[in-house]
Amino acid sequence: MVNVGLGPVLNAGVLDDVIANSVILEVGEDQVREVRVQGAALGVQVLSTIDLSLYKLNESTNEWELQEVKEDWVVSYLLGGASQETDFSLDEGEWLFVMSSGEGVSALTNYTLNFLSDTVLDYSQATAVSGSITGNVLDDVDASFGYDELPTNATVTSITSVNGEKPLVEGEETIQGEYGTLTIFSDGSYEYEVDSSFRGPYGSEDSFTYTVTSPDGNSSSADLTIQLNILPVDNQVKIDESLVVDIVPSVVFDTTDSTIVDASGFSIANIGILGPILDAAALSGSGVMQFAVGDNQVRELTFRGDGFSLVGVDVDYDLAVYRQDESTGNFVQVHLEDNWFTAVGPLNLPVLGQGNGSLELQFGEGEYRAVLIAGDGLSVIEGTNLAITSDKLSDYDNPSTFEGSIAGKDATEDTGIVLLKVDDQIMESNGATVVQGEYGSLTINIDGTYDYTVAKPTDAGPDWVPPYGEVESFNLVTKDANGLVAVDTLNIKISTHTAVDDFNNVTVQESNVISTIKYEEEDGLFTSINNPYSKTFTVAEHDAAAPVEVEATASSLNALGSKITITYTLLNTTTNELFTESVEGGTTNASLSSSLPDLPAGDYVLTITTSRGSLQSIDFNATVIHSEDYTSTVVSAVTGSLIDGNDNDQGRDNISTLKVDGKSVFVSDPNQGAESIDIEGLYGTLTVNKNGSYSYLPNGESFGIERFTYETTSVTGDKETATLELNVGKGITASEFADIAVSSAANDSFVMGTGADTLVFDNLNGINGGNGNNGVDTWSDFSAQQGDQIDITGLLDGNQTLGNIGDYLKYESGTLW
Repeated sequence: MVNVGLGPVLNAGVLDDVIANSVILEVGEDQVREVRVQGAALGVQVLSTIDLSLYKLNESTNEWELQEVKEDWVVSYLLGGASQETDFSLDEGEWLFVMSSGEGVSALTNYTLNFLSDTVLDYSQATAVSGSITGNVLDDVDASFGYDELPTNATVTSITSVNGEKPLVEGEETIQGEYGTLTIFSDGSYEYEVDSSFRGPYGSEDSFTYTVTSPDGNSSSADLTIQLNILPVDNQVKIDESLVVDIVPSVVFDTTDSTIVDASGFSIANIGILGPILDAAALSGSGVMQFAVGDNQVRELTFRGDGFSLVGVDVDYDLAVYRQDESTGNFVQVHLEDNWFTAVGPLNLPVLGQGNGSLELQFGEGEYRAVLIAGDGLSVIEGTNLAITSDKLSDYDNPSTFEGSIAGKDATEDTGIVLLKVDDQIMESNGATVVQGEYGSLTINIDGTYDYTVAKPTDAGPDWVPPYGEVESFNLVTKDANGLVAVDTLNIKISTHTAVDDFNNVTVQESNVISTIKYEEEDGLFTSINNPYSKTFTVAEHDAAAPVEVEATASSLNALGSKITITYTLLNTTTNELFTESVEGGTTNASLSSSLPDLPAGDYVLTITTSRGSLQSIDFNATVIHSEDYTSTVVSAVTGSLIDGNDNDQGRDNISTLKVDGKSVFVSDPNQGAESIDIEGLYGTLTVNKNGSYSYLPNGESFGIERFTYETTSVTGDKETATLELNVGKGITASEFADIAVSSAANDSFVMGTGADTLVFDNLNGINGGNGNNGVDTWSDFSAQQGDQIDITGLLDGNQTLGNIGDYLKYESGTLW
């Protein structure tokens, strides 16, 4: 199972681990692959969860992009669990199914991803093809593509396809296109039907040109383009501006006499093991409090718990609150008040000890369950009770205040463009024009500058619904400096809040690794040194000298024997180079002391022997300044805010929850949920606090662009998403010798020193920026006179020569690109 951080785009640094623990499916051209999958987990675990993520390969960038996430897809209890059967419909391309660890997954967890069915629908070999679409080329208004600005009583007079032009006779005409038949009427209405013989290529476009003529004989033409797709296309409306409204909800009731029924006598034994996610059956018994919150409502509850203890036994009580996940039916823990209160057990008294607790929490839309649990798995004594002492319901569907405005915006992209008309209103030549929209009022000038205001109508009746999340569209007619008239659309979203992408940079300072290879041995009363003595080690690449010192002593109790000889050998098994020296001593002892000025890089075997007697001591020392390896010297966290600050998210006061990678903090409720959440990324750990602030601590081991997608939910349930992008770079300060450093996908900095240094750029599996997905680096002390060089062979395809290298690289004012 994948245990590394997953994001909206899979980074090269995580791909190997992901692909090794996932399933890739290929879908061919003009095909749709329908699969049904089910996940399962086995092993020793306590209420663990597993997420399922679905990625698709973007062939233009060669990156895997997230398409869908099933959070808490598998909920596993003590010895296992299974997900619901889940269907996916996959279009052409490569797809990646990834199961990743959620809550409580242990090292002993085994998992399976079962494909219950797999059906390939080949539309290039379709047995039958049909499809039609209707519309009106004159009247249709599209929030993305605009509309036709026409005089009264203008009509369609001719239609043109690949097969030629036809006039509309008696107000209608049928014309054969490239892939289907179009029937169009003079009032602009039309119907297009695809040919039954069509077999692709799907995504093809059948284009027609229609001519419109006014009563005075002026004509103009435009195109009608129909795209032929297997699956529906989701055309997102382009939002030009977002207006964030100020909301004050009405209070439905505020009472100390709640209708929520008390819950008594719940035991942890009722569900076996309590955890962050439970199925509905586990919370369906007695002793469970149930309550609900409607759409666009917020409920503030004050809980009171009363518990008892046995004689001489103190009992801690917890409060756990769960919300039902509509997609799975499971209940997800939204709050755990651990050790809420303690009932103290009286000593030597024939009575029960008693304790109680009080806590105020706030809840948005949903079905909830709350339980009072005796700690350590003790059964709750009869009489234990969970009750509501205060209950306040606020309704955002009937707000007492609903208003907002934006000012000083510009609806035209270029200077010199003037507005002629907005919707059906001719622009005032002097002063502003006021256009009343469906939800608000637009005050706009001829140069395109505008204000937009929305408010609850003064005469709003009981059926009025606040337009949360709605888009107000205005149709614009413009004229440029050359007299060319065009139509455009201004789209303003009425939002409770916005989410803006966030960016930050963090640099890990590094310097050369300095390794010391040292062996110290001494013969003693209870220890002895083997003869021969042998060790293996590795000397890294280096430019600075790696000196070696070898010392050894030997002795013999036999004074009548031959003289003692000590020999050491250093064999470089990489190059087969041999270093050796022998020293002859006396008949009872001998000593060796030798040194080498520099030990070349490679794998080594050190051997020390004595001809007679035993080795008494060994002292071996080597120091290597690595020329290609670096270690972190300073690793500092970077901080920021996801929702506060200039040019950041708007509507901060309307945000209820902030969610990152399946974990949430409750922004609007100071008491509910955790104070902070931790998310493990590719290159470090992100900590997000309840107030939206964050800190990110790099791991100092790998580098690149870290992305976290976060979701904010407002008090009305509206959701917005954005991405926090962190440039996790390295700042290398190298030695005075000839060193080699390698660029990462982040923006790195290098101070390489006075040696003849090399900076290497590899292809990091991407084409972004045209530099192999490397970052924008700074080498502040580059010196050609010192022999510094930049190695970009990994970015070239071998077709470069001195004559054409300028087509691939440019150098100007200290910048190479």
